[in-house]
Amino acid sequence: MGACHDWCGQKNAAQAGFLDRLRPASCFAESHAFQTWNEGSLVMPIYHSAAARARKERQAAEDAVRARLMKQRLDQRIGDLKAKHASAPVRSMNGENRRWPRTSAYKVATAVLDTGAEVTCRIVDVSFGGMRIEFLDESVRPGEFGLTVPTLRFVGIVQNAWTRGAQTGVEVVRWRESA
Repeated sequence: MGACHDWCGQKNAAQAGFLDRLRPASCFAESHAFQTWNEGSLVMPIYHSAAARARKERQAAEDAVRARLMKQRLDQRIGDLKAKHASAPVRSMNGENRRWPRTSAYKVATAVLDTGAEVTCRIVDVSFGGMRIEFLDESVRPGEFGLTVPTLRFVGIVQNAWTRGAQTGVEVVRWRESA
């Protein structure tokens, strides 16, 4: 067994008893009673007492308990998310699941409000039961109004079904065949 510095050997019984009570955090040989810290040419011993060892063991035990609790919480949260996902309504992967298919229109229309005011809007798409229109002014939110689309030869009464930003989905309440 080779010594890495002068303090490795035990000189007398008093020193041997003192060194036996100290334990290294890491050592090169079993006879080392302390770890060294090397900074340039200065070699300093780092002593580890029984209190320090007990504190480290206690911290390691607390860390293990904390890790086990975190894993349990994570497993619980994943289980909750899976249950929520399983109970969610199923969406169709093959496009939109609608009563009537939509067709793009991009036509200009005129909305006649209850007050008699006429507002220009744009038809985004059309289906048999309704259409998606986009008002130029987002503040216009009529509930039920008259709609005229000359290029589609549509004149009728529509009702607001949903609103998202400037776009509004309307369903046809009553229409006339010719404009």
